[in-house]
Amino acid sequence: MPPEWPLAGLAGISLPVRISCAAPESPVFEDALLFTHKGVSGPAVLQISCWWSKGTAVCIDFLPGEDAAALLDRATGKATPLSVLARRLPERLAAALLPVDTATRRVAELSRAQRTAVADALRRHTVTPSRNEGLAKAEAAAGGVDTREVDPFTMQSRLVPGLFFCGEMLDVTGRLGGYNLHWAWASGTVAGEAAARPGINDSVREKSAL
Repeated sequence: MPPEWPLAGLAGISLPVRISCAAPESPVFEDALLFTHKGVSGPAVLQISCWWSKGTAVCIDFLPGEDAAALLDRATGKATPLSVLARRLPERLAAALLPVDTATRRVAELSRAQRTAVADALRRHTVTPSRNEGLAKAEAAAGGVDTREVDPFTMQSRLVPGLFFCGEMLDVTGRLGGYNLHWAWASGTVAGEAAARPGINDSVREKSAL
């Protein structure tokens, strides 16, 4: 994350979030997010990372399924945005998210615009990650050989006879939950059985000689 990110320094905090990329085709994931010493991780972040590219912003809802504005509207007495939201979020996170000029003021003193700003800070936190951790810590790799160039029944290249592909050599990226392993085993089985099929090598040699 960028060094000026206001949520830096919250390593160890984990909570459910809703997360998406600021791109039209981006899906929305609701899962756990973990703050680390370098930024964020956890299932929600690993899922959305497949759609993230450098320079793209990420939008995080820290209160999925909750109406932050309604929570504030129900506040009474000396309640402040910080005291109200610390019941739903880790207090350090709530304090880092809330606008400084309204966090400790009485909710009753806040205008509708200020309450909306508080709600938006929680439901639409936007940040542009500076980088990811690269292949050394990747859960799955995106990109690879275009599947349109491969026969799905044999995993053989449509362009180079006798050349077979499987797993992450192909442009197939599954979500977390074992899908990438399933794809690797399934496509590997198909490729292996097809490559070992009697006559496959003779056919390739014949085509190469033409």
